[in-house]
Amino acid sequence: ALVAGDYTPDTVECFVEVIVRDAALPARGRATFALDDPAQPGVTVVAVEDVGDSNGMRGYQVVGSFRFLLHRLPPGTLAPGETRTVEVGMCLDGDGRFTVSVYDANDPEHVEKRKRALETKGEDADGFGNVDAAMPAKTAQGEQVFLAVLCAVVVVLYVGVRVVFSQMEADAIAGAEL
Repeated sequence: ALVAGDYTPDTVECFVEVIVRDAALPARGRATFALDDPAQPGVTVVAVEDVGDSNGMRGYQVVGSFRFLLHRLPPGTLAPGETRTVEVGMCLDGDGRFTVSVYDANDPEHVEKRKRALETKGEDADGFGNVDAAMPAKTAQGEQVFLAVLCAVVVVLYVGVRVVFSQMEADAIAGAEL
């Protein structure tokens, strides 16, 4: 299980499970957290893995600490007493790549990314708000093929120009010797 929260050995109970233990890969999860202060400049997500019991105590291994800056809210954005929340998403790919992202509904960039992801995928956003969600594998593969073909064309043009100019230079040298 991958969880997020403030990690100290004495505060294990403050973790929130985001990816379920023994989930099949790729595994994704998300959880919504309320901020203590709506004006706080950022959040830090400490991801830990539950490694089981050891000597009668629960064991956790820190996977990483991730810091995210938040959009500064203009005064009056939230109603009095309203709580600001962020959605933390985690993804563990089949190749072991671990990704953490934060979605803030008050950040226009986050909202735009999610909107593009919805339009591109044609389905509900998965809440991760990352670039991979906004660019499906087919598009990425198509771009890679396009770039490979473009590079090949540039190399062929380069070689062609070199051959033409080297031939012109050889002709000029031969004409000068006469």
